[in-house]
Amino acid sequence: MNIVDYIPKGHENAVSREYLRAALHIPDREVRRMISASREQIFWYNGYYRHKDENDRPYEIGYLRQEQARAEALSEKVKGIEAAIYG
Repeated sequence: MNIVDYIPKGHENAVSREYLRAALHIPDREVRRMISASREQIFWYNGYYRHKDENDRPYEIGYLRQEQARAEALSEKVKGIEAAIYG
């Protein structure tokens, strides 16, 4: 089962995690794991979708910036943990 087959192209067709959970008959945690493990890029804007055309670009840039901010925050958290452990 490939979760990408259940995720449409175009931000205007985005689907929720609840929809994916119901369509695949699996727990939410498994849906999140499958999305994370997918080798094809899945974007999020009021739901999950795959790139369709240039109209999606602004939403994808927003998603990229959001993920970059998360990565930066996680990196800072790791540095704090390392400092607490190693001094």
